[in-house]
Amino acid sequence: MPTEHKVTRTEVTERYFTCPRCNAKGEVEFHAVGEGGWVRESWWSSSSAVERSAQQAADDLMVDADRVARMIRCPACELRPPGALRWALLRVLAPLAVGALAAVVGGEGWIVAIGMGVMALWLGYRELQRLRRADRAEILKLEYPKDALPVARATPVPKRAPPPTPLVPVPSVAPAIEKPRGPDEGPAFLKRDD
Repeated sequence: MPTEHKVTRTEVTERYFTCPRCNAKGEVEFHAVGEGGWVRESWWSSSSAVERSAQQAADDLMVDADRVARMIRCPACELRPPGALRWALLRVLAPLAVGALAAVVGGEGWIVAIGMGVMALWLGYRELQRLRRADRAEILKLEYPKDALPVARATPVPKRAPPPTPLVPVPSVAPAIEKPRGPDEGPAFLKRDD
């Protein structure tokens, strides 16, 4: 029975970026993930299944790194490049459109519609993971254009504090006025019983 192999590669990648909105330039570091498909051992192939799956994972890693780099929010203007999320959404909606068309055609099209729905879910999960990795990207260098100043980062809105506990009025007690003691009188604990 032939065996199948699948390779997944994860790598910390550094990329240069230029913001198309404010022309800030810099260098970012983020995680990229590449997955190779399940590859079956074959007698007719000159390379092993592990090598072919590793090559697929390396190619997917480069594509993933490009897509994550396009989603990174500029630290100067705090905006994503225009159209960054549009392409991600299009990659998810395209299989859904094909599945809806297959379901409308009728017949055995519902099988295609289910397959396309599952594919859209998987692609949506991958795009969300890319967006999370883009939000966690680390800025290594940043150079602002000479005519623009960096945007002051807005202070985060603090979480709503719980309402203060109401103050319970405590009755004030007037201090007791001591009557003056005589020369033979002293505190009760110092008196001796003779």
